[in-house]
Amino acid sequence: MFAKGAIAAVGLVAAVSAAEAKTVVFDFAAQGWQSGGALNYTVDDLTLEITADNYDTPETVGEPLDTNFGLPILRSAGYGLYVTYWGDNDHRIDGIINEVVSFAFNKVVTITNVTFGSVKDGSLFDLFVDGTYTRSAGVDGASFDETGSTFGIGASFDEWVKVCKTEDKKQSWNDKHSKHDKKPKEKCDWVYDYSAFKITSLTVTYDDPPPPSEVPLPAAGFLLLGAMGGLAALRRRKA
Repeated sequence: MFAKGAIAAVGLVAAVSAAEAKTVVFDFAAQGWQSGGALNYTVDDLTLEITADNYDTPETVGEPLDTNFGLPILRSAGYGLYVTYWGDNDHRIDGIINEVVSFAFNKVVTITNVTFGSVKDGSLFDLFVDGTYTRSAGVDGASFDETGSTFGIGASFDEWVKVCKTEDKKQSWNDKHSKHDKKPKEKCDWVYDYSAFKITSLTVTYDDPPPPSEVPLPAAGFLLLGAMGGLAALRRRKA
């Protein structure tokens, strides 16, 4: 019985593995053109699905992403990801009707960088991580270091602003040399201001453990297993 237990112990191995950090860059401004209800990508064992929706403007951090209806998502060379449909006045990801692009991965990743293109001056973006509102920030100089499996980048900022410009009209000699200073005339218009941008790339990192390597147990482990087998046989004899 002891010998049988020792032989069985020889087949035991210990699984040893170490996580390896991987970096993947998704270049959405690369060659080609894609469109549809979802865009799908696979790099090694990492998969990504991209969709677009209309959503409600978040008010507080931790608020869930509340989408209302799906939108088509497009990608084209030199421009990146954008949203367009019949009646859309701006083909970018924009805040006119609050458009959000969602990135769903098959594993936990960390977003380390996002690049934008065709940015409207003063644009802001809303960031959602795993379905909850995380923060809003300016597109210019934006930094990223968020971990999760799903992310949303949307534009919801919009408002009417008053823009005034001084009218530059030609003045006569008498007007220029008048004893009474005349105030320059201003022309003011209400302008609809909103955020708008395209997403040109996304960089993520994730831990990718290699397959377990089989390492034989040390000799002391075999002796211990053999001794346990011997004790079990002794107990059976006493019984």
